[in-house]
Amino acid sequence: MDAAIRAINWLAAYDIFSASGYSFPEPFLRIFHSSLWDHARFIWRHQEWDPVLRNNHYLADLTGLIVIAAHFPHQPKDAALVAGFNPTAHPGNS
Repeated sequence: MDAAIRAINWLAAYDIFSASGYSFPEPFLRIFHSSLWDHARFIWRHQEWDPVLRNNHYLADLTGLIVIAAHFPHQPKDAALVAGFNPTAHPGNS
C-alpha cells in the first residue's frame, strides 16, 4: 500500500509541475521512470491480497498499478500491470 500511495503522489506532483510548464531534465526522467517501474514491480509482487477478504490495502495496490500504467500508455508493460484486476492471474493463486 505504501509503495502504491508513494507512486501516485509522485505522479500527481509530476503532473502539477508539468501542467505549470516545467520541463524536467532527461536524466531526472530516466531515473523517475525507472523508479516508477520498480514500484510497480514491487506492488505487483507484494499485493496485500486475500482469497476471502478484500480491503483498502488491496484497493490501494490496484489503484497504484493502474495510475502507473496510465502514465505509460505506450509501454507493453502496462497490460501486465492492469492484470492485477484479474484474480485468476494473481501470483498468489495456484
